[in-house]
Amino acid sequence: TWRMLALGCLLYLFWTILQLKRIHEWLVENSDKDPPTASGIWGEVCDKIYYLQKKQKRIQAKLESDVAYLRDSFASLNEAVVMLNEHGNIDWCNDAAKRNLGFQFPQDEGQYLPNLLRDPMFVKYYESNNYMDSIEIPCPINNDRCLLVQITQFGQGNRLLFARDITELHKLEEMRRDFVSNVSHELRTPLTVISGYIDNFSAFVPQLPRLEKPLQQMEQHAKRM
Repeated sequence: TWRMLALGCLLYLFWTILQLKRIHEWLVENSDKDPPTASGIWGEVCDKIYYLQKKQKRIQAKLESDVAYLRDSFASLNEAVVMLNEHGNIDWCNDAAKRNLGFQFPQDEGQYLPNLLRDPMFVKYYESNNYMDSIEIPCPINNDRCLLVQITQFGQGNRLLFARDITELHKLEEMRRDFVSNVSHELRTPLTVISGYIDNFSAFVPQLPRLEKPLQQMEQHAKRM
């Protein structure tokens, strides 16, 4: 009896090893083939693995589709966009990053960002991990241009860098300041003369009472200007 029992155990062990071998070969192939035919618990294991593989592939396809959609969207922007992984290395950047930052893709893929963008203000901003505000830095490929840089975090430590050329905005701001300065200078001299004459005419108010109200109005408006 014990010999029959031992033989049965050996046969079951051989069958189990055979099933494991078939499952192992199926998994190693990493293909879309149907799972090997098996009965009992091994059949359930194969079906469960096959189901999980299909589910993982659907999730992977969805993620790849979402990433492709985001890249296509960012690629059309005039604003430089750089995708960084959790280590701060470049995963992807659009064509505007070449114009504004001098980055090349895919040549710069995997590069550590501060090794390419070495402005001290930016490095300090990057390493602070506080990205509530944006910063202005000189364009690394043209010091006559100015960039507004903002970093946002997403996922598990991943980051997005946006860089916008604000050179024209700076020029407009300078023009505005120059205009205000010039207007102030041009108005100051005539207003000083007007105020001086108003003071002189005020001495004649006792003799000419009708001048009092016009002179007061003139003085108020001159001071307001």
